[in-house]
Amino acid sequence: MKLLKFRDVADRLNCSLSNVYSLAATGELPVHRVGLKKGLRVSEDDLLAYLAKVRSEGAGEAPAAPTVKRLQRLTLE
Repeated sequence: MKLLKFRDVADRLNCSLSNVYSLAATGELPVHRVGLKKGLRVSEDDLLAYLAKVRSEGAGEAPAAPTVKRLQRLTLE
């Protein structure tokens, strides 16, 4: 199992680091605590499962462009 840093997850999702923290905080993206200094990581398998879930929920729909209000809500939660 490969564990990814939050920055790597943000790069793969093409989103901000704060959005990854929001996904982790809401439980949409499972995280693993690794050691005392390494912090939180996301398994590559969990990331792929999250992407599959998002794709299946939005199948046939055009992705909605994020609005400022939606992004603020994500980062504040």
